[in-house]
Amino acid sequence: MIGGNKSMSDASESLLDAQNITVSFDIGQGKYKRVLYALNNVSMMIAPGEIHGLVGESGSGKSTFARAICGLQAIQGGNIVFAGTTLGAKRNLMDRKNIQMVFQDPYASLDPRMTVKSAISEVLLRHRVVSRGECERKCRELLDMVQLSESFLDARPGDMSGGQRQRVVIARALAVNPRLLIADEAVASLDVSVQAGIINLLMDLREQHNIAILFIAHNLAVVRSLCDRISVIYLGRIVEEASRDELYSNPIHPYTRRLLEAVPRLDGRHTVLAPNESEQGVIHLPDGARGGILKPDPMVAGSPWTLLSLDDRRDHYVAAVRDDSVKGKSNKPNRSETQSEMY
Repeated sequence: MIGGNKSMSDASESLLDAQNITVSFDIGQGKYKRVLYALNNVSMMIAPGEIHGLVGESGSGKSTFARAICGLQAIQGGNIVFAGTTLGAKRNLMDRKNIQMVFQDPYASLDPRMTVKSAISEVLLRHRVVSRGECERKCRELLDMVQLSESFLDARPGDMSGGQRQRVVIARALAVNPRLLIADEAVASLDVSVQAGIINLLMDLREQHNIAILFIAHNLAVVRSLCDRISVIYLGRIVEEASRDELYSNPIHPYTRRLLEAVPRLDGRHTVLAPNESEQGVIHLPDGARGGILKPDPMVAGSPWTLLSLDDRRDHYVAAVRDDSVKGKSNKPNRSETQSEMY
């Protein structure tokens, strides 16, 4: 939930409720053939109007998760519930209209032969948003929404900068009035000044239109400036989830701490976090019990994996397994998934 003030386990308040999403691929041949789990029982809830960050290194499963939510990637397990309706393998026109995606490379997302007006009009007519006679007016309105002048209507992708192309892609996604916008590394290929403009645009869209956004990135500095809540994914598993301020002030999982320590500084020095008992693979839970930090393995599925709540507000979760020999078992709800291996 926004700001982390309410339980993320309350599915009734969620716009998107993705539970135990599993995506696997066969790799190798013959006796070397194995199964790689790109996503291994990944769960996430996003509230209306929330900007939820998903961070992790390249190959951690971020884009696979985004494509699964959009219906571009088949899943082998789990359920995707959007606005109370379970989405199947085949999406209808309304399903696709409600969830739109902005890809990392705007040039690859646009047909170089089509003008901006043609690219946006194609979407408007396909989804019957307006009549053909109203297309140009709507295109002007959408360009104004993403802070581009109407002079771009006759421009082609090759005539624009990277930031301008990305704004056109966002305008095209907004053409169908989506309720969830997925931005997959949408600013990664842009320079810093252009990144700031796109980030401000996304924040304005949320404020003005109450659009929920799943913002995928590996740059934690960018995520911190934009997102309300953040999930950290590593080797196809969610290893930590918390509100923005909680995650940056109190990172627990060793992988999250490594990501934060890798953020570059202007003075050239390395970021050093305060020592934490989780570095030894141990955490203490609110009821006095102890937990052991879990490490994912993309080649293994089917063993216990849990995200344990670290506070009474259920605002901060980390991948760990309880050690009830330290204290009696608690009734505090946890977020369960599947797999294990101690750090």
